[in-house]
Amino acid sequence: MKQIIFIAVVCALIAAPAMADIVVFDDKADFLSATGATETANFNDRVGGTYNATYDQWYMGYSFTIGDIQFDSQSLGFWIGDWTTHLDGDELAISGNEDMDVTVVGLSGNVHSLGFEFVEPQTDPMVNGPFEDSTFTVTLLSGATTVDSFSFNVPNDQAAFVGVWSSPSQGFDALQIRETTGGIGNEFFGDFYMGTQPVPVPGAVLLGMLGLGAVGLKLRKHA
Repeated sequence: MKQIIFIAVVCALIAAPAMADIVVFDDKADFLSATGATETANFNDRVGGTYNATYDQWYMGYSFTIGDIQFDSQSLGFWIGDWTTHLDGDELAISGNEDMDVTVVGLSGNVHSLGFEFVEPQTDPMVNGPFEDSTFTVTLLSGATTVDSFSFNVPNDQAAFVGVWSSPSQGFDALQIRETTGGIGNEFFGDFYMGTQPVPVPGAVLLGMLGLGAVGLKLRKHA
């Protein structure tokens, strides 16, 4: 039943491109293929911050920029380090609820796709406290205007991916990521990917949509 709904959404996007709508992905390869997005923020490229030699981590305060993206915490401070073995290199962590704003600052105008790697540890060494099974709501903004929103809850103890593409009629320049259920537990953000292409690569969006839920990622789109 889910696949039938997804196919209908894709067909609606193709038949009526003037309608604002979004497509959500849980597979990075499908997302990159469908949207033409490229890496825009890699936390190994951190600039500035205060180094903690004991834990080999960098404290970044409440706001910083990497690549074309500005990160603003709506909770406590940001930390960058090699937090998980499930992703390569350094990742981003927040000392508190994982609430943050992700704003496009390196480009003029809106983008049409943005995605990120993500890990929610349950039994991994870096849990650092009681496990909280968290659900997140992502809201797409164009200036002060809400474009759309969706929710995700990823499988635990494995690399996951969350990506979104918006239809040609409505791009966006920021994401609000809010931990809507769960509490102060550790979740880690990996590389971010962004694209400006308003029209999907032919055939690729359908592949991405059919992949939803294949690895247990629960995604809910809000009207």
